Amino acid sequence: NTTVEYRYAGENFLYGFWDRAYDFERVAVRTAPDGSLFPYTKDEMRLMNESMQGVYGAVDVNILNYIILGSYYQHMFTSGTEIKSFMATATVPKGKIPKLADATAFYQRNNDANPFDFKHPSENTILGYKVGFELGGGATIYYVFQKTFRDYNGDGKIDPKTESVSLTSIETGFSL
Repeated sequence: NTTVEYRYAGENFLYGFWDRAYDFERVAVRTAPDGSLFPYTKDEMRLMNESMQGVYGAVDVNILNYIILGSYYQHMFTSGTEIKSFMATATVPKGKIPKLADATAFYQRNNDANPFDFKHPSENTILGYKVGFELGGGATIYYVFQKTFRDYNGDGKIDPKTESVSLTSIETGFSL
């Protein structure tokens, strides 16, 4: 499957604002130049005061119905400003492995200057996986792992070894 779209976003709209790390990014403690600490909320992200336009493209490939590979790329621009987003996923369809309800791995980089710079992650980089197992009676247990990055020392560069944040959660789901 292939999709190509023209997109238009009004003032102060930022694609990917509610991404996989939204709960973690709602508020963070940052260090000011004078060394003091202050709360920084996701609402304080640099939002555009003007509308943006651009293109979005997505490709999904189903390999013998055993794995589905997908990716999308978005390039939005306005007067002098460009933001780019990229996401890739690999998913095992439900029903291929007994009791497996969900198995997805992902790499996501939203609203970044170069979303394809895999060696140098930014604070907009999120990667991880979600695996769910059926327990019976409509109940499912999910193991979720996510990694994102923070520039803790304020040098403008992220060291993936020392400035990563790992989030692990166990969730339950119910369906009828």
